[in-house]
Amino acid sequence: MTMTFKPASRSRSSLMIGIIGQTSTGKTYSALLLTRGLVGENGKIAFVDCEGGMANLYAHVTDFDIITLNPPYTPEKFIEAIDSAVAAGYNAVILDTISHEWSGEGGILDEQSAIENKDPKRRWSCWGELTPRHNKFLNAMIRSPIHVVATMRMKMKYTVDYIDGKNTPRKIGLEPIQRENVEYEFPFLLEMDASHTATVIKDKSEILGEMFRPTVETGNALRVWIEEGIDIIEKEKKPEPAPVQQTPKTTYDETQVKLVKGDYEASGWSMSIFEQARLPDGLYDGDMIKADWKKRKELAAAKPTPPKNPVPKPAVVEKKPAPVPQKKPADKPADVEKKPEPAANTDDILCEKCGAKLTLTQKNMSIIFCNGAIYCDECRRKYKAGEFTSPEEVF
Repeated sequence: MTMTFKPASRSRSSLMIGIIGQTSTGKTYSALLLTRGLVGENGKIAFVDCEGGMANLYAHVTDFDIITLNPPYTPEKFIEAIDSAVAAGYNAVILDTISHEWSGEGGILDEQSAIENKDPKRRWSCWGELTPRHNKFLNAMIRSPIHVVATMRMKMKYTVDYIDGKNTPRKIGLEPIQRENVEYEFPFLLEMDASHTATVIKDKSEILGEMFRPTVETGNALRVWIEEGIDIIEKEKKPEPAPVQQTPKTTYDETQVKLVKGDYEASGWSMSIFEQARLPDGLYDGDMIKADWKKRKELAAAKPTPPKNPVPKPAVVEKKPAPVPQKKPADKPADVEKKPEPAANTDDILCEKCGAKLTLTQKNMSIIFCNGAIYCDECRRKYKAGEFTSPEEVF
């Protein structure tokens, strides 16, 4: 049998996007915004909710139709939901969240545990029937003729290092709650953090950049890319030269990185940059961390775009305070001297390092000699001696 080849074309393709993140990082909200841009203003969105109908709280973000899946979260239920969305003529389907298919009630791991408890001898052999069912679910997403946007929860990932003659576990970041290596199935993969910023893990279009805040415009950019084959960022994209491996100009040690990590944790940013920037000698690529830190600062300062049709807030009627009766001032003696104004309260001037109270003079001295920081006399002495630095001082 002879097979006939035809020219490749993005205009005949649908996108499959994975969005991973911990709780309250904006996975559902971002999925709706991206999908609305993908399908256009009049496109139809099907939403498969596995969170007890919580997606209804986002009805003000954009128009979409919803079904709620209840336990058991078998692969067959997800496949049926995708097929139903295709048959009903929807342009995209959102699966929120496919972590339930793997580790939820009645999911693959739940079924494996039930089989093992019933017959311990089938602990490993049962995967011969569970794995094909899970693969059918993945294939249903991959081969879907409509766009598929799937969210996944995250958990901490560990590795074991052999240090000083013993095995020592070490945190190496976060990974999605799904079967291992599920990331390979998604041509687009985003990691959300607590600041609702998406770090790009995979991007086949090469137009998303390194990090951004998902909006309808982002989804629209992907729609233009897939339908018209146009790179909207660079209309005439020139081939990039092969990257040259260079030694970083700046390196940070563990002490400096620990200080910067504190800034990341306080802001709720993704910590994956520190694993990426780690060098074989135990130091860190300072240039990489510096660029990521500055980019996140810029995104944090930018105001997020509100949804197109937000839910109107009820009007608040301002109550005017009742007029206070004016007392007639008593006649003052002509020879009463005017009292001097009290000195400015300095109780709220605290050391940024140890929290000690400062006088106004100490504050002004610290600003001059500590690069704008406000330290007490002891902390100012340590700062000048180089015993500690601040994130801004590092960068």
